[in-house]
Amino acid sequence: MENHTMQLLDFSNEILHGIFANFNDVELLNGTQVCTRFEMIARDAFAKRYNWHSEETFYEIKLYSDDSNNDQRLYRAFLEVFGNQMASLELIAEERSNQHDILRWISRYCRSTKWLRIVNKGHAFNVTQMIQSMNNLIFLQLKNLNCTNFDWADIHFPHLQSFAVEKCPCIKVQVLMRFLQNNPQVEDLYIDHCRKFPLKMIQALQNKLKHLKTLEYWSSSNEFSNQCETINFEQLDSLKITVDKSSFRNVLSAIARGSKMIRSLSVMWCDDISDSENHQLVEIIALFEKLTFLRLNNFILPLILVETLVYRLPKLETLHLDYAKLDQLSSDFLLSLFRKSKYLNDVWLSNYDQNVKMQQFNANFHHKLVDIIRNRGGKVKCEVIQYDTKLLITHENITRNGELIYSIGFDMPVNQTNVHLLDLSDECLDKLCSYYLDEHSVRALYETCTRMKKAVQQRVKDQVFIISNATDAEDVFNRFGEHIVKLSIDMNTNDRDPMADVWTWTEKFSKNLIELSLNNLRIDAMELLTPTFPNMTKLKITSIVSSDIHILPPMDCPKLTHLEFNEGEITLAANALQFGITLDHLTTIRLNYFSVSIRNILYVFDDVVCDQIQEFTVDLQQRTQLARRSLVSIASRFRNLTTLNLIIDIERVNTKYLFETCTKLTKLSLGYCYQFDNSDWCQMLQHIQKNCKRLELFQLCNYAFYSGLNHDHLVKIAGTLPKVKFYIISYDSNGNISNIEMFNKVKNLEHMKPY
Repeated sequence: MENHTMQLLDFSNEILHGIFANFNDVELLNGTQVCTRFEMIARDAFAKRYNWHSEETFYEIKLYSDDSNNDQRLYRAFLEVFGNQMASLELIAEERSNQHDILRWISRYCRSTKWLRIVNKGHAFNVTQMIQSMNNLIFLQLKNLNCTNFDWADIHFPHLQSFAVEKCPCIKVQVLMRFLQNNPQVEDLYIDHCRKFPLKMIQALQNKLKHLKTLEYWSSSNEFSNQCETINFEQLDSLKITVDKSSFRNVLSAIARGSKMIRSLSVMWCDDISDSENHQLVEIIALFEKLTFLRLNNFILPLILVETLVYRLPKLETLHLDYAKLDQLSSDFLLSLFRKSKYLNDVWLSNYDQNVKMQQFNANFHHKLVDIIRNRGGKVKCEVIQYDTKLLITHENITRNGELIYSIGFDMPVNQTNVHLLDLSDECLDKLCSYYLDEHSVRALYETCTRMKKAVQQRVKDQVFIISNATDAEDVFNRFGEHIVKLSIDMNTNDRDPMADVWTWTEKFSKNLIELSLNNLRIDAMELLTPTFPNMTKLKITSIVSSDIHILPPMDCPKLTHLEFNEGEITLAANALQFGITLDHLTTIRLNYFSVSIRNILYVFDDVVCDQIQEFTVDLQQRTQLARRSLVSIASRFRNLTTLNLIIDIERVNTKYLFETCTKLTKLSLGYCYQFDNSDWCQMLQHIQKNCKRLELFQLCNYAFYSGLNHDHLVKIAGTLPKVKFYIISYDSNGNISNIEMFNKVKNLEHMKPY
């Protein structure tokens, strides 16, 4: 039988296209040198790659200097071979580049470019030289430009549809007016913080820009015009705009009166807003009768006005509210919202300063919601986001921070009374094992069949696995050991042998662990082994009895970054001075409990380890003066801290040395109680102001049984730290965060957790 060897050229063009699609740019360039057929396929592959399917599909050219002797070796060959296939091109000028030869080559070879983005780093740049030959442009974006020549504004690009100018202070109003007058066919216009380009200028162009469909206008308050009349863009479909209290009535009303076809509206508020302005805003937005999408940023709208707004916009499908008053949110409100609009299918509400009672969104609520949205195509989605919780509600289920709260898949069919476990879908089976069965039930199901074994393995990977009984430890580790990534060893016995057996099995399956908790253990039963945990990053200690030598069991943890102490009794032998574990990468320490033993453990750390610590959190109620002083003293050892959370009664403790030492803090949280002594706090704040120049966030935390701060105290704190975000955090009687308030106004809120 003759053995025939296939050559690459024997493949069809379709197969070769698939092969070339996996080549990088240099390999494609080399492929063009092989033969005419390869050249054609390589050009096609390059053209498909850089055809603006996404932000990543721009061919990027970076210029570093006027000297092109080095840069030309990187780009000239590509421009000569593929220039005609570069449909999307991004030019980034890092340094002076006016005389760069690549500008001339781009002008010569890239005449077919359709999508062009030019980003300059503040140096003079000649845009005209490069784009004057690009007659096929569809999209043009200029960002951070410092132009030396504005002749480009007089060029007509017959196919141009989208034009974007972002942070270009050198481009004057007259230049933009000239460009838009010469390119009246533009459909999408994006203007972001350009110098003095008021909406009145756009109003003057309304007779020219008759095809405008999308307008994005972001500006600062001093660039608004409050003299707009009717702004008439007959085909305008999408509007994104910034407004302030001096101009929002005039600007939005002018657009609403003349541009009747707008279906998508996003409004960013850049000022404080009063209740009367809230009502006026609702009345004005209701003028956009065809809206299907509405997004409001930085508006503190009462939810009663949100209901009114949805009722006044009968075609609304999507509603996004940043910084809504979520303290008023209820399940009845959401149900009412969906009842008032038969097309509403996407609601997004966020406020990082207020709490929502999530317990009200239960199975009963979900049944009512499903009944309301039954005929909306199964695409309904509602998200509620606060400082530490994300609630996602769909027609199928409710999840909180990704954890399933309720799923309609678990409802019993009306016409079926008995359902076998294996009749459930894989998705339902996985959810059942992950959320609804206890540990004993899961382990019992593991041996039933391959399908159940797979579902249980995922449960083991996702959750903390607890070993509490030494008698079946061997069987448990043999079954689940390779799937366990979070392990808690809780041995409530004084017998050393069972502990040693469990520790031996832990060593055999240590490579996959990322989190380990040690509870009720004797270290002398674990000293015979020194296991390696190559991937463990977090260690939690609750209750241990040290040996005569080691505080913790000897183990090698090369990636350990997080050490946590929880409430429990820790007994230290008098001569136990060796920590037992490697601390080369430790950066975070958290104390949920404090005792003399924990204090002594932390004092074992040498200066090298102390200099590594970047975050120190103490979350407990310590009323003894000695405990508070000890904690402040310990924190003072960590000189490179960037985050310090001392959620303790810190009054009457000298913190001068603490803040003179920890000068790199960017986030600081302190506890206070009913004995808020303003003079003591005044001295502490002065130490913070004097030494912590990098501080960005300051938080005061108190528990429910303490009285709140008075207004004079808050004013004093805000005045002492004027450039720092200032939050007041309250805890309930169970130790859970019940409220977060921001004292000083911050326009652009970020997602902030206490710690």
